[in-house]
Amino acid sequence: MTKVKVCSFNARGIRCSRKRRKLFLFLHRRNYDVIFLQETHSTPQDTRYWLNEWRGRIIFSHGTHQSRGTAVLFNPRFTVSLQSEIIDENGRYIILLLSIENTVVCFVNIYGPNIDNRLPFYTVKNYLRNLNCNHIIWGGDFNFVMNTNLDKIGGIPRTNFLARSAVYNIMHDFSLLDIWRELNPKAKRYTWHSSIDKSIHCRLDFFLTSAHLKTSISNVQISPILGSDHDSVSLEILLGQKRGPGIWKLNTSFLHDAEYQGLIRQTISQTIRDNLNLNSSFLWEVCKLNIRSASISFSSYHSKLRQQEERALLDSIFFYEYNYLLAPNDDTKKTLEEARVKLDKLYDYKLKGIIVRSRARWVEYGEKKLRIFPWLRTEE
Repeated sequence: MTKVKVCSFNARGIRCSRKRRKLFLFLHRRNYDVIFLQETHSTPQDTRYWLNEWRGRIIFSHGTHQSRGTAVLFNPRFTVSLQSEIIDENGRYIILLLSIENTVVCFVNIYGPNIDNRLPFYTVKNYLRNLNCNHIIWGGDFNFVMNTNLDKIGGIPRTNFLARSAVYNIMHDFSLLDIWRELNPKAKRYTWHSSIDKSIHCRLDFFLTSAHLKTSISNVQISPILGSDHDSVSLEILLGQKRGPGIWKLNTSFLHDAEYQGLIRQTISQTIRDNLNLNSSFLWEVCKLNIRSASISFSSYHSKLRQQEERALLDSIFFYEYNYLLAPNDDTKKTLEEARVKLDKLYDYKLKGIIVRSRARWVEYGEKKLRIFPWLRTEE
């Protein structure tokens, strides 16, 4: 397994040789493996010089010498196999299919338009659908805020709503999370400040990651960077586990759980309070995303509780079996049998979960014959 450090930030133009070299030195000392840059202002004539200065691989989407431009830089010591690349000719995005430790990951670097334009995001969506990659890490300067209450301070509480609604739809379709916000649900941190009105701050830069990668991601940070009015965002992801993307399906028994019911009511109420300026259709999309995220967290928490319960039951069974061998008596035997029954019921519950997920996979992928336990040989 390999821990990959990924960083993204708006460089605000690095045509100045001195600024660029200082920035490259700064990045090398941070030991990032993959770096997304936006607003590089690069042109095709710059390619050779920048490659020589960086001393590693750079993939460019050129803009003009005054605007746009994105780039993906790779640490010279980082081993990666490039499977395919999609380069926007207008300097807005780069889409890379990379193989890292035999895991194929789709990296997307985007520089969203300043005006409210959905087209670049929907173009990326179409490419993602065609690539059909299960592991997505999408970062950049999106040029809108996800939540005007939490992600913006100062100025008018508005953003590029059309672009944001497009990204909400993409997040829903591809099961993506705003990973920093997922790990910091109420925090107020910003990645950009206005040079004109010092009171305005926004979180315009972030990563969207596949939901099932959440447990593999750590150290999601917002940090200062050299020579820009934007801060950087970074994360670390552990790649190379021999596991599939997983299929999440709501455990319907939660619907009868008072704690879960309260959580969903609270999630819906909070979502409405945080998005008062959204129309009903967009608000519903945000609600679905937040309900799904809350449900996954609830499920994960209770899964950990069941794991703890299983360990406690196994320890208890071992303890009472040993004591029963030393001194057989009815009380010990009864306690031992109760622990065994509890363990059996626990695995009944786990088996139901496996069957539900296997059915969900059949619906998702249309597999005619699916092994619930792939490590066991099916009896014909």
